[in-house]
Amino acid sequence: MLALSVPAAAQAPGTGQARGLGGGGLGRADLHSGVEFRCAWVTRWAFRSPEDISETFAELSTAGINTVFFQVRGACTALYRSQLEPWSGVLTGELGEDPGWDPLEVAVVEAHRRGLTVHAWINVFPAWPVSDSPRGPSETEPMHVMLRHPEWLAVDRRGEPMPLNKSEARHSYAFLSPTAPGVQAHTKQVVQEIVNNYDIDGLHLDYVRFPDSTYSYDVASKTAYRDYVPYAPHGMTYALWRTMQLNELIGDIREIVDEARPHAIVSATMRRDVMEGLEYFLQDGLDWVRRDYVDLLIPMIYTTSMDLFEKSVREYSLLAGEDRVVAGLGAYLDSFDDMTLVAQVQIARSYGLRGVAIFNSDYAVKYGDLLRTMATAE
Repeated sequence: MLALSVPAAAQAPGTGQARGLGGGGLGRADLHSGVEFRCAWVTRWAFRSPEDISETFAELSTAGINTVFFQVRGACTALYRSQLEPWSGVLTGELGEDPGWDPLEVAVVEAHRRGLTVHAWINVFPAWPVSDSPRGPSETEPMHVMLRHPEWLAVDRRGEPMPLNKSEARHSYAFLSPTAPGVQAHTKQVVQEIVNNYDIDGLHLDYVRFPDSTYSYDVASKTAYRDYVPYAPHGMTYALWRTMQLNELIGDIREIVDEARPHAIVSATMRRDVMEGLEYFLQDGLDWVRRDYVDLLIPMIYTTSMDLFEKSVREYSLLAGEDRVVAGLGAYLDSFDDMTLVAQVQIARSYGLRGVAIFNSDYAVKYGDLLRTMATAE
């Protein structure tokens, strides 16, 4: 692919009315061009101050990164000024405590003045992390959804909610139920709050799936399914209904984004294996692409095995279309090195993918010299 030419950044406030494409320069129109998306995930643990964000973005820009997935929602907690969810505790050590500054606002300004595209990265369904010493969220204003709506938690066939105790859990988080009507309504409100108030260039959806197919059998979801079954096509299983409900939520999110920021890109992380994602996590990303609910799928191909990496790239490029896929690289892996990075980028390019995404920004900086060199390669 051709090297990226990034236009000079326009000065822009971090919040306020939509002004088209924002200052980053990459939008939906670029999906049909030869531009290579070179992305990095900036996690909620990667910064503690506005200066941290400025320094990280400067280093990413120097490394040839042009698109930043900036995490603004972790476990139903916010890293922006929200009326719906409490402040994340990662900045102050205290859930709900105002840090005195707005990370997303800073990120938008710092990205745009460097010509970077910034996508607000949200964990869609994780409600609270599991731990060795489990305890739920403390009372805050606004109150965490687990306290306001404990009935929204994903439950198993026995009606048991996902555990918070690490020794009992199969997953890193307790999830909200993706099919509970209240969860869907709240999720759409969160998206609307972000896109209405911040001059972002995209929305990046992570954990946009069920924890696994054995969840969620909550009362609200089962009731909605029973009400639907008399009118459903033959063979509408509970798994298929849950998959379709998640698809419809993604479609609604697309409409919300389009109304506020029609040039913004919507992307979603995916499992490395297409069929595992569909059958085990009820995540039908191929349908999202076919219906233009999302612009980019980003399979997390976190492996140093070139055979596994190429297999995933080949499957996604064939099934979703190479122009709709960005390969996620697990640069954090102990066995990941310079040769791995070069080989995986070359594989992604050989299949005509839209680009690559580095997990995470620390490693994009670590491999910055190499990434910068590769960014200028044909």
